[in-house]
Amino acid sequence: FGTNAGKKIPPFLAMFTVFLFIGFWHGAEWRFILYGVFNGIFITLAILLDDKYEALKARLHIENEAFGWKFFQMVRTFFLCSVGRFFSRSRSVSQAFAMMGAAATGFFDFSCIVDGTLLTLGLNTANWVVLFVSILVLLVVDIVHEQGISIRELIASQGIVFRWAIYLIALAIPLIFGIYGTGYESASFIYQQF
Repeated sequence: FGTNAGKKIPPFLAMFTVFLFIGFWHGAEWRFILYGVFNGIFITLAILLDDKYEALKARLHIENEAFGWKFFQMVRTFFLCSVGRFFSRSRSVSQAFAMMGAAATGFFDFSCIVDGTLLTLGLNTANWVVLFVSILVLLVVDIVHEQGISIRELIASQGIVFRWAIYLIALAIPLIFGIYGTGYESASFIYQQF
């Protein structure tokens, strides 16, 4: 294959094979195989086209540390991961594509928020509040980490009373808001079903 291709083809084949087996590991169905192939293609293309990607960024004068570029990268990653999830969460390949179509055409339909159908999807109002606050906390922590601040070191530098209050609150939150007890089925956890 020559020196250049000879160095690239074996790792790409290995990576693609790994993601294909990840699809099989989830289940020997076409939707899971497509899930693995989808991820394998994007990982392989990202590495294969990295030089061209960097050249295009240089030509467009895109700075790696610019907020707009980082935001674009987050949205792009979220989008690609979300598309891949259609394959792993649908019942069939055709349903996965139908779900993608419904998501694309109904993207700006916010009626489910106003008419209450959002609350019929398995979460009650309290669960939605916990979900929203949890996502907000994760977002704040991620932004703080992006700024180079270590949350662990920041908490460790506090006084003993405040530090232990944070530790106890962090311990109490899963105990209070966790889902367990009567009616909880561990088999409903996604990987327990495989």
